[in-house]
Amino acid sequence: MRRSIGRQKGAALIVVLSLLTISLMVGLSSMQSSQIDERLSGNYRMYTHAQQSAESLAAEMVTFAIDNNMQAGDDVVLGGCPSFSELQAISSSTSYCLTEERNVGGEVSDEEESGAKISGVACFLDVSASVCGVSDSSSYILSKGAVIDSGSMLAESEVIAVEVGGGYRFDDAVTGCKSVDLRGGAGVEGGVVSGGDVDISGGVYPPDSVAAQGEVDYPSWWNGNNEYSDLTSNFIEDVPFPSCDPFDIIAKSQDFFTLPSNGDISVGGYPFVNSLITPDGLSTFDETWNVQDNVVLASATDMVLPDLPSFADKQNGAYSVIKTGDFTQRNGSLTVSGGDVVLYVDGDLTLGAGGNEGVIIESGSTLTVIVTGETKLKSSLQTSSAPLVTNNKPTFALYSLHEDSGDNAVPGQSGIVVDGSAKVLANIYSPKSNIAVVGSGGIKGTVRGKNVRVVGAGFISNKDASTENAGEMKIESWR
Repeated sequence: MRRSIGRQKGAALIVVLSLLTISLMVGLSSMQSSQIDERLSGNYRMYTHAQQSAESLAAEMVTFAIDNNMQAGDDVVLGGCPSFSELQAISSSTSYCLTEERNVGGEVSDEEESGAKISGVACFLDVSASVCGVSDSSSYILSKGAVIDSGSMLAESEVIAVEVGGGYRFDDAVTGCKSVDLRGGAGVEGGVVSGGDVDISGGVYPPDSVAAQGEVDYPSWWNGNNEYSDLTSNFIEDVPFPSCDPFDIIAKSQDFFTLPSNGDISVGGYPFVNSLITPDGLSTFDETWNVQDNVVLASATDMVLPDLPSFADKQNGAYSVIKTGDFTQRNGSLTVSGGDVVLYVDGDLTLGAGGNEGVIIESGSTLTVIVTGETKLKSSLQTSSAPLVTNNKPTFALYSLHEDSGDNAVPGQSGIVVDGSAKVLANIYSPKSNIAVVGSGGIKGTVRGKNVRVVGAGFISNKDASTENAGEMKIESWR
């Protein structure tokens, strides 16, 4: 019996040690599981911070775009759905983005915090179908958030894509890709943007805002004037200028070159005094004694229109375009009627070079002119009483393909000249040529040119009731 009891004491020790080992292993496993759960919880918190940043900045960008009638940037080409880093790089080279960065604070553990920051970036861009899962090509706000610590990406959100639609969105009143010069009694209602310097002198009233990549020079006494100093506080320098030609107008106009031309057209003088232009063509009453009848001077040809603001509602199917050589309108009247008229002038364009009524744009109609040569808008052109917007598009849009070799925006060296007492309703887009506004007239609309110079009593305003009430931007989808 004694020998049997001795053996049993040794077996009990082995059993106890085994139980202790098993208990230790279970404890260690529980600790490891808790650490994994804690890390998963921390990762989820960081991802939530990133996603919330993307959502909130997208909402902020929507408000900013709508409040400022902002136009999406189409000078950025996306090869695919951008990562946070790629979207951040886009924001550093364009003015169509908003960014934010803030400390994580006490929202995560001390180990996770260690200098971590919540960052966000949202950009308003033209996005092609299938990029980032969007179903059709349109204007989208793309937003992403991230949590970053010392350059290391701890968490990155999914992309937020918000489609923003609505009516025509206007540019600033004056955009000079290389310079803007305002002098004399010139005035601007609306913003001024320049890819170079802005020079303001004489009795000019301060524009609403100025953003220049170069310097902004204005009379020093403005700083001592309470009324003026409030406006000059909106003058900023060293602002990146994204693109002079965001619409890529020359590339998009290639198909116009192959249209059949109706040749040079001159109306407003005997025997073609008063003329009518519709989507189907240009006609006039021939006052010759042995004719005395309506005659057709130019016929339209159907084509697929390029992607420009004037043609936003005409991207499917063929539409009528009237192509001419030089186009000159002198005395008498040229009435735009019957809907949306598209005129392609493969040569020089002159409007209002005489007396009487000049150009009349009937209610509900619009006129879009694409011109390859020089443009002169003369004294009898008095269209400023018409609304800037008709059916969510510019009532009169002028796209110029002309290119000036020099930088002096004066008559004789400018592809577009508005002179005399002309009071023109127009949205002028001319990225390769200079624009000179001289005399006592002016423009209701917008101008974008290589160099822009407004002198004398000329005035440019991009505001009227139609821009306030028509074509408001809105959220089309949020995904």
